[in-house]
Amino acid sequence: MVMNLRTGLVPEDELITGSIPWTKEEVRAVTLARLDLRPEDKVLEIGGGTGAMTVEIAHRVPRGSLCTIEKNKEAVKLIKSNQEKFNLTNLKVITGVGPGDLPSEQYARIFIGGSAGHLEEILHYAEQHLSPQGIIVCNSVTLNTVNEVYTYFKTKNYQLKTSLVQVSKIVERGDYLMYQGQNPIHVITIKPGSRLSGSERSERGDTHGR
Repeated sequence: MVMNLRTGLVPEDELITGSIPWTKEEVRAVTLARLDLRPEDKVLEIGGGTGAMTVEIAHRVPRGSLCTIEKNKEAVKLIKSNQEKFNLTNLKVITGVGPGDLPSEQYARIFIGGSAGHLEEILHYAEQHLSPQGIIVCNSVTLNTVNEVYTYFKTKNYQLKTSLVQVSKIVERGDYLMYQGQNPIHVITIKPGSRLSGSERSERGDTHGR
């Protein structure tokens, strides 16, 4: 069965999320833009969570496939519930931890939503299993993860780009309208290619080249 290509974000009230935190819509939008998915892409998601990004990715690769891995059994149940609800016939779900439980296959896009403490090993796996001209995107709450990613790739022939997505939404508090902030998320994009020199990074305003 060929799925229909979806371009708009799935409304949050349509996702089955349970009590586990999920990727909010604005972060999903930026992450999807960085992944630059094509309908035929073969995609790997490491750390599927509740399946919010899983649903978005699967919808955008109707002629391709998505393999997602998640260690939390409750989260895996939520992913499979979303898979059934949204009829994601191109999705394979693995219960386990990357990279040990991942297949030895090549992927056009790799999204790292969580590492379960195995980030260096996952980055090595991603580097070895990324197709030529592929893209890796890694989302992180902490600066520690950002530093670990940059440290891993600093001597390698990759271009890195990081944005901090910080969203606040208006909520009602009695007679007042106030902003309520969400956790800021780093969205790190990693692409094979020539690294920029220090002067080139300064000209482009990229201070995270090393």
